[in-house]
Amino acid sequence: MVDEALIRAVKDSITMGSTIGLMAAGLALTYSISRIANFAHGDYATSAIFLYIFISWLIFGEVTGDLLTPTRNVPGFLFAPFAGAVAAFLSYLLVFRPLKLRGATPLQLMVASIGLELALRALLYIVYYVLVGAKAVTPGTVNVFQLAGVNVKLIDLLSPLAVIAAVVGVHLLLTKTLIGISMRALASNPTLAEAVGINVFRVESLTWLLGGFLAGLGGVLYFTFRPVATHPMETGWALLAFVFAAITLGGLGSFFGSLAASFIIAFAYNLVSYLLIQVGLPSDLSFSVPLIVVMLTLLFAPGGLAGLWAKWRAPRVAG
Repeated sequence: MVDEALIRAVKDSITMGSTIGLMAAGLALTYSISRIANFAHGDYATSAIFLYIFISWLIFGEVTGDLLTPTRNVPGFLFAPFAGAVAAFLSYLLVFRPLKLRGATPLQLMVASIGLELALRALLYIVYYVLVGAKAVTPGTVNVFQLAGVNVKLIDLLSPLAVIAAVVGVHLLLTKTLIGISMRALASNPTLAEAVGINVFRVESLTWLLGGFLAGLGGVLYFTFRPVATHPMETGWALLAFVFAAITLGGLGSFFGSLAASFIIAFAYNLVSYLLIQVGLPSDLSFSVPLIVVMLTLLFAPGGLAGLWAKWRAPRVAG
């Protein structure tokens, strides 16, 4: 007999891994260049979610579940991720770059990012209330087909496709373009990259724009997949533990490692939730999964998946 709950957990893991993976990959990109543990990164996703909701309100004059589906709010789905890109770039331009130019330490930059996160979240709440209203909306669903009695939604198909597009696009950017090669050089050796004439400001700006765009895309996809129960403007903050767990397990600054780690964490989270329900325990206990992943990674493999991959490849390359 097919266990529908288990199939649903596997399906949700693929979708969740895709959405979290896009956000984590965006943070990995900015960390690889700027070396900032940015707690405001989740709010770039929230900025995109706000624009997604606001565009629906502009088009239809109201905000309801059915009007927030990707099939109805196509302009929102296409343009909302750019809000994440703009929010990330402004964060870099107005906060992090001035602090770095003044010689701020990584710890000071991290503390500044926490303050920025609180300020951004409060600002989004205020603007949301003024323009949309006090109602916390949730999107409707668009079912495509059934698999073993489980509804497969449009978002379950869109999310993996978005990840594939991101992987191909970033790979081509980093290997086939001059700006991508400059990004790799700056990530490997900032001092040498600047010495050979690489425009650090331009490269960092593009990286923050791209990282914010990926965060925004992941946020919009997650919002249409599994809205946060409290309020849409809490989405980025609620997912931050998963994002940091993913970049820690993937290897700090590793784009592809963070993507792979996101799927591992999503499967662990959903399968643990499934098992807890089977034994009669609250599924909320599964929220400890990302924190456990961080702890185990730092204890046994501080370099994450990227570090393990490098160790595995080293003897083969030398041979």
